[in-house]
Amino acid sequence: MFLQAYADDLALIIAASSRKNLEVTVSASLDLLYSHLQNLNLQVASEKTLAVVFRGTQNKNRQKRGLATLKRTPIFKLNNRTIRTVDSLKYLGIFIDNQFNWNDDITFLRSKMLDIIKNFHSVTGPNWGTGVSLLKHWYLTVIQPSLLFGAAVWGGSFTKKQINTLHSIQRIALLKISKGYRTCPTDALNVILGFPPLHVGANGLFIKFQIWNKRSNDYDFIDTNNLDFYIKINNLNLNQRVIEFPELICDADYDIYTDGSGIDGSIGASGDKMHPSQLLNRLGDMDTLTSHHTAVSSPPGGRH
Repeated sequence: MFLQAYADDLALIIAASSRKNLEVTVSASLDLLYSHLQNLNLQVASEKTLAVVFRGTQNKNRQKRGLATLKRTPIFKLNNRTIRTVDSLKYLGIFIDNQFNWNDDITFLRSKMLDIIKNFHSVTGPNWGTGVSLLKHWYLTVIQPSLLFGAAVWGGSFTKKQINTLHSIQRIALLKISKGYRTCPTDALNVILGFPPLHVGANGLFIKFQIWNKRSNDYDFIDTNNLDFYIKINNLNLNQRVIEFPELICDADYDIYTDGSGIDGSIGASGDKMHPSQLLNRLGDMDTLTSHHTAVSSPPGGRH
């Protein structure tokens, strides 16, 4: 049994060897959870509680054909009230279906895209409005992250139909940004604007999650043993989460002076590595002499 809580959303995951055992275990766990929440003066809305049953891998071939693996849908009860069993449900912004094909989630992206793209109508048109560079920035910082939300989970593999669906969803934004003709091919728009297809970006996030979080060795282009160890902050004690560095480190091998100011030189953060007075390395984008002097003449507080 596994319980995941986020704000007022609870997800209870239970595995069982048969439908009858599943019904008994789930109902007992729900009653226990209901009792604990009542002790905290919290209520559970049984009419809003949903259940989805995932089929085991022993029926994988039947699952692909969409056939039911149970003769009867399990019945789960919460405080003597039957909760609804559905084929898919939405949890934390992601639609999870009982076959893990993510069709409902990918289909939902179209309506999400149409809602986001409404903001474009008042600021841009075929021959007027905001420039392409700003629209591209809008896409990369707002639209694409919204569409690829949860892709680390659902971006593992796609069918040809799902890839075509993602192409058509992305095409809506590509036409608005490029201000091109509707007959322009989607692949050409991807190349012209420099945006990878959505299924490529989603699969990249999935692979990144597998490598960093799960330490998977299924990818031959990287050795996870050479990576920094990923530690979830929730697994650290509260007194260890905040690290205070001294303002001055004695006998340091080198000094780094940093400055985060920026004007027109696109200087988000810059720095010089000095030892003891010789410039060893320059970090960041420092195009002018002024920004260089600002970096090296920072007060001792910027020394590490």
